[in-house]
Amino acid sequence: MYTYKYTLLAMLLFCTAMVSCSKDDDTGLDFDVVKSLSSTNILPTGDGAAVVSDGKLLFEGSKPGAFFPILKNLSGKDVEVTARIDTNPALLRIYDSLYHTTSPAITNGLFTLANNGRCIIKAGHYKSADSIGILPGTAATFAPGNYRYVVPVVLESKSANLLKARIMFVKYNVTITNAYISSASTGRNNIVLTAISVVPQMPSPLIRVNLESAIASTSKYAIEAVNSQELTDAYNAKFQTAYKPFPAGSWVFSTDSTTINANTLSSANGFTPIFRPDPTKFPVGSTYIMALKVKDPKGVGLTTTEILASKNVLFAIITSVQ
Repeated sequence: MYTYKYTLLAMLLFCTAMVSCSKDDDTGLDFDVVKSLSSTNILPTGDGAAVVSDGKLLFEGSKPGAFFPILKNLSGKDVEVTARIDTNPALLRIYDSLYHTTSPAITNGLFTLANNGRCIIKAGHYKSADSIGILPGTAATFAPGNYRYVVPVVLESKSANLLKARIMFVKYNVTITNAYISSASTGRNNIVLTAISVVPQMPSPLIRVNLESAIASTSKYAIEAVNSQELTDAYNAKFQTAYKPFPAGSWVFSTDSTTINANTLSSANGFTPIFRPDPTKFPVGSTYIMALKVKDPKGVGLTTTEILASKNVLFAIITSVQ
């Protein structure tokens, strides 16, 4: 075990020497990086997730990448440790040179530190009781996709010479995915229904909220209908139709929210808009339309133009007949 560890350290030192020769501005960092990596058996890994729809943040969750600062020698006093995320590209160049990887750049605010990045290693202990946790910061502003980051974290202390590692690298997998509504019968298209006036109420086909990529967190979403004269007029103008907005009080949702379990693409519990045909509200031969969408928790919503251009909105269309 010790032979392997020292062999690894020697290899890392050799690689670092090569890096130093090719990157003069990395001088002074390479030794700290190698020393820290050689003292770390496993690099901590975090998983971040954000769900967006038409640029609106619907859900944000993450599994932090966390580690416990460790001393190389015991101290008779408490050792306070402060962590900070270092965006110096030289750190990533050294890391990538050692591991033959290509890591995206880290910008300010991309990741944040839990508890202000502070912890205490108690006197007589090698390891802190609390961990240093790293969380995604502004990751939700990215386009949908999968991102693999390496986050350099520098540890500082008045007793810095006691720290086993002064630079930690946290691997972070971030998934940004898109949410949309679909019908069990028509998929990601319009729902076309026929309301029979003699039936007190009629449920529509089952509707689900879906993700384009699975995330590692269970997420919950509220649903809403957009039903206005403005939207109807804009839809009619675009598609040369003559639809009307749904009469007030003519429908209700079977549930207010739906849940998508971790590592799945579709909500476990679907929902239905239940229409209540009223002959006085639905004249024979008229067709009505409204948009169904996932509700933005911040209540920003979408403009009429955005709704018509969206691939995440489902339109419910119903024609009244005898």
